[in-house]
Amino acid sequence: MSINLFIKKFNVLVAAKELNSFFLAALLLALISGFDDGTKTFQFSHWVLNFITMFLISVLVLVVAEFSRKIYAHKQGYSVQFKLLPIALLIGLVFSIVSKGKIWYVLIPGTITITHITGMRIGKFRYGLNYFDMGKIAFSGTIAVLGLAIILKFLSYLAPNNLYLTKAMIFCISYAICNSLPIPYVNGHQMFFASRTAYFFILFFVIGLSFFLFITNPVLSVILALIFSAVFGTIYFMFFELKK
Repeated sequence: MSINLFIKKFNVLVAAKELNSFFLAALLLALISGFDDGTKTFQFSHWVLNFITMFLISVLVLVVAEFSRKIYAHKQGYSVQFKLLPIALLIGLVFSIVSKGKIWYVLIPGTITITHITGMRIGKFRYGLNYFDMGKIAFSGTIAVLGLAIILKFLSYLAPNNLYLTKAMIFCISYAICNSLPIPYVNGHQMFFASRTAYFFILFFVIGLSFFLFITNPVLSVILALIFSAVFGTIYFMFFELKK
């Protein structure tokens, strides 16, 4: 019998099946990202400690991403459910194992299904599902994870020798980029089919912010990412959309 956890503060419904998917996704993401613990010689206790740490980081990122989508979706009159993407997780795991943990950046845990809440959509301009709303919901989680990356960057200044803060930031960035790709079932394809112009503006912002966070402070990173997005998004629009 399914047990539902209702979080009243945010009006978010999380089904038991979803919680199971969260847990399994976090385990697999931890295995992908924590396969290489950074030591030259294998030490089981150190590997387990590293795996547990990466599991907690995976849980944090999934909670931030999926709950951000759920909260934003509910405000727009939709409900969102997280679903595993076994093939994507398997691809990430294969890359990690074959490379002995060096290529662990393929982090695509799942996709989302969106349904409209009948009572909350009454009076809306477009009553049912529409692609642009679906795209905004999908990217809301990605932007939230980038926000988490910014917070981790700030924290790294307080603890510069903490390697896990840096790895957690890289985890967030890898998640954001991978889940912005316009691949079927990956969340990025929702906005791609809604508006290619909006998609590329957001994609360039995600890529820009991901890059600049490595070379400068978070505030300047956001400013430079916005400029990067505006410049390259405009170039895309002028050369590909206006010519149609």
